[in-house]
Order: sequence, then C-alpha cells, then structure tokens
Amino acid sequence: ILLFYSMLNYGGLYQNQSAILFGYFVFWVFLLFILLSYFIFKITPSLILILLTYLFLSFWTVFTSPNPQVDTIVVLKEAPLMILRGKNPYSGTFSKVYPNIVPNYYNYLPGSILLTLPFVIIFSDPRYLIIFSNLISSIILYKLCYKTKKNKSILFFIITFLFLPGSFYMLEHAYLDSVIFSLFLIFIYLYNRGFVNISYIFLSLYFSIKQPLIITFPFYFNKKFLINFLNFKNLLFFIIPILPTVLFFLINHQAFIEDTITGLNPNTITSPIQLSLTLQTFLKIYLPNLSTLSINIIGIILLMVSYSFIIRNKSSLAFKTFFSLFCFNFFMYHAFFNNYFLTAQYLLFDIILDYFHL
Repeated sequence: ILLFYSMLNYGGLYQNQSAILFGYFVFWVFLLFILLSYFIFKITPSLILILLTYLFLSFWTVFTSPNPQVDTIVVLKEAPLMILRGKNPYSGTFSKVYPNIVPNYYNYLPGSILLTLPFVIIFSDPRYLIIFSNLISSIILYKLCYKTKKNKSILFFIITFLFLPGSFYMLEHAYLDSVIFSLFLIFIYLYNRGFVNISYIFLSLYFSIKQPLIITFPFYFNKKFLINFLNFKNLLFFIIPILPTVLFFLINHQAFIEDTITGLNPNTITSPIQLSLTLQTFLKIYLPNLSTLSINIIGIILLMVSYSFIIRNKSSLAFKTFFSLFCFNFFMYHAFFNNYFLTAQYLLFDIILDYFHL
C-alpha cells in the first residue's frame, strides 16, 4: 500500500512537470518490474538494482531542482561555509529566501554542520548527505536481516524504506530527518556488534542535530547501557561530538540560545505555524473560542501523560522513539510533514525488528 501510494507522490515542489513525469515513469517501471519478477517469475529483487534505482531518482531530483526556494537548504549550505570563513552561523545572516523574513537564524544544533560540511565542500549541496545516509541505512537493514529465515523479505522493506511516500520531497527540501534515522541505525548496528566506543560517537551526533530528540535519551538507560556509558573511554567518545555545541554556546550564548531554543516559540518562529499538523492547529480551527493558553495547557498535559506511559513501557527502543516523537510533534505547536516522516521510519524499523524476530 505504501509503495503504490508512493507511485502517486513522486517529486518535489520545485521540479518542472516534465521532470516529475519522467520520475514517475522510472519509478512505475521499477516497481512493476520488481512485483512481476517476484510474484510471477519468483525472482528475488536485487539489492544492487534497488539502490541504483534510488540513486538515479535521487540524482534526478537534485539535478532538476537545483535551487528550491526553501530556507532549510540555504542555511545548511551556507552554515558550513561560514565556519570555513571563521564566522559563527548562530550570529550570522544567510541569503534571503522569503520576503519580510530576515534570515538571521540557524535552528539546527552544531552536529548538522559537522555532517553537512564535507558534502557542501565536495558537491556544494547538503542534499547529497541525505542520499548517502539512506544508502547506509539500507545496507545496515540488509545486514541486520539477511541471515534470518525470511531474509528475502528484507529487500521489500528496503524498497519501502527508500521510497516512502514523500521521500523525494524530503530530499528536495534537504530535511535532515533521514540523516537522523541513519545515525540511529549506525549506533544500533555498531553497539550490537561490539564496537561500543565508536557507536557512542554516532549516538552523540544523533543527539546533536535536532533538539526534540533529547526527550528520547532516557530510553537508553537500561543496566547494560549505563555500565557501558559510564566507562571513561566510552563517555569520552560520546562527549567529543558534543564539544562544538559547548563551543558555540561559549562564543555567543545569547545568539545560540535564541536560534536553538527561544527563537522556536510560536510568536517568533519563521515556519507557517498556522499550517502545522498538530492538535493545537486542529483546536484553533474547530474550537476558536479556546484561548491560546488553554490550548497550550491541553497539549502539554497530553504530552506529559503520553510520555509517562512511554517511559514505563517495555516496548523496543525504536517503538518508544517513534511514539514519543509522534506525541511531541502532535501535542506541540510546531510539526510538519518532515517530522512525521521521521516517526514513520522508526515505526517501519520496529515492524522490521518484529517481523524478523530481531
């Protein structure tokens, strides 16, 4: 169902119609070929073919939408360049995208700059980081499941993961949610394979991109994790990627706090908050007599109740992360398609864990 829905939703907002139609054609041919091969001729899909098709459609999306009018891609491209010039992106001004909005904000945490920097230097486009991250995620999913009894099925899960509805919209807009999920998978894979030291580097980077992820940190506190975490060497590996955050805070704490915390309140945030996919937006539309204070209180109470249930639940780490981020997005004032796309990836991964008995 997801794949057929994806077939109706290829493309970004800034591609021309002919480019989108060609993308539709390639995706339809690919998916029909995969389904006919498997169900009619009993031929298992090839991982190489899946990845090559994804690469082709990804490059096609980037090439045919070189300059989307989105502030995300502008700040992710220009922030690393500011660093190379010795400037602080949290107190800098970026190229203007939207009229009547002064682009003097960088809302991501510093881990995003570390990750996008090499791709901006080499390709002059941070979106190649997203393509690379999705390839890494696909390979990890394959390696996690290919030795199980149902190993052939993982290829359909990988297809679904790569071609989730809206995946190329996410790529066009340079949303880093797929990068976040990839870091999560890398940590899980390395940690379970015994590379604990290195895994903590990726876990630290994971928490150094977007602020809401911090609410999931308590889910890692089982006995085994705490013993490993409190080991001096492991703790050092975890702390190193966090040091840029401390550095930017010390350089200009006022600008850093304003960009990453206080500037994200409903009164100053630059996103079209009235279009948020949240409970608060729903209440404002259908119960207009409710005050903003009452709506905020309702959202906070529901979030706290949900979180208290999640933190006591014995579900998998993937499901806890999915559910907590979904509740945070839905009960707060600021959430759009990309936020829920990330939660969908965690839910799909939890289904994979259950299906393959991992």
